[in-house]
Amino acid sequence: MRATLAVAATWYIIDQATKWWILNHLMNPPAAIGLTPFFNIVLGWNTGVSFGLFGGLGVPAWIFVAFAIAMSAALLVWLGRANVPFVRVAIGLIVGGALGNATDRLRRGAVPDFWIFISGIGTGRPSTWPTSGSSAEHLC
Repeated sequence: MRATLAVAATWYIIDQATKWWILNHLMNPPAAIGLTPFFNIVLGWNTGVSFGLFGGLGVPAWIFVAFAIAMSAALLVWLGRANVPFVRVAIGLIVGGALGNATDRLRRGAVPDFWIFISGIGTGRPSTWPTSGSSAEHLC
């Protein structure tokens, strides 16, 4: 359990440090930074949940914060039953990311997102995935 909490704390620190650096240095002032034909860095603000779902509906940030805390608590209960090391690490990453996003919602009212992937290169019909941030990248 201690190792999983260390993973969660480490991921939380990485998440917050990455967002701080991007907001205060890389995106100051905000700009689109093309790194490859299929990957860019742009600044977006997520007031919803995954990929902006429920964003713009006026749902108060505290509801998402309460949900993140409740889900983190449920995952920590599951952690007590998890015997597979991979599952323990995954739980730590998810909890760290969820608490990082909860912190963002409390401090800023939204979660800063900055990665954007572009698909369909060379097809004449490129499309983009919604922006995401460091807390979501542990799931990939």
